[in-house]
Order: sequence, then structure tokens, then C-alpha cells
Amino acid sequence: MNRHTGHHINALEEYFKEHSHPNELQRNELALRLGMHPTQVMCWFRNKRTQLRSQSKREENELLKSENNMLPAQIQHFTEVLSKNICPQCGVSSSQQYVDENILRSENIHLREESKWNQHLEAIWLGRIHKTSPTTFEDSQNPSVISQNPQDLHKHA
Repeated sequence: MNRHTGHHINALEEYFKEHSHPNELQRNELALRLGMHPTQVMCWFRNKRTQLRSQSKREENELLKSENNMLPAQIQHFTEVLSKNICPQCGVSSSQQYVDENILRSENIHLREESKWNQHLEAIWLGRIHKTSPTTFEDSQNPSVISQNPQDLHKHA
């Protein structure tokens, strides 16, 4: 097996930077210029690509090992957070979060009821409900024209 000279390696490295997959013509020209056999050039490029892939895999493995080594600390952190009933993202205790959630649900129900009531009143005022709709704007200002007082409707809704 022939070893390449420093001159050969430097020239091949420079060419590799621009053409990592040279075609047959490029390999033949490079071999002729360097005084090498085209098969030697072809093998050098194949070996260089394999070497770079291996190096990339090693770096990826090192990164994964590093991330893997951090997992026990993360597990311990989340175990502590869970034991204290604290949300890891916002820092609020889960019991407080539960109370806040119930308050929001209650408020949401109240707002839905209020919205339904407002839609009902709008229908009355726009004449969509004919039994209770006023005939004129002036009538809409007179509560006696409407069959039910809106305040009474709200109490029974």
C-alpha cells in the first residue's frame, strides 16, 4: 500500500474543499497533475468522505452523551417541583392554579348567561320577538308597551 506525500495530501485536501465528489474526468486530471494513479485518487476521496462522516457521528454521539448525562439532574428538578405542587413554567402552586381556574370557569358561565340575556334584549328591541316588540322608538322607551320588564326577565332567566 502506497502512502501519499505531504504534497499529495495538501493538494487533495485543497481540491476536496471545492469538489468532494469529483467525477471521473476530474479524478483523472488530478491524478495526472499529482503523478498518482486515478484509482488512488478515487480511494483517497472515498476515504476522506468516510472519515468526515465518522467524525460527524462521533461529535453527534458526544452531544447525545452530554445531553444524556444532564437527564438525572432534570429528573431530580422536576421531581422536586412536583413534590412542591409548583408549575415548572410559571411557578404558581397547583392548588392556586386550580382555584384560579375555577374562578375563571365561574366567570365564564356568568358571561355566557349575560350574553344570552343581552341577545334576548336585542331581539326584543329589534322586533324579532313580536309579542314583546315595541311598535315605535317612543314605545321602546315606555316599559308598559313591552309585555315584561327587562329587569324581571333577567331575574327569571
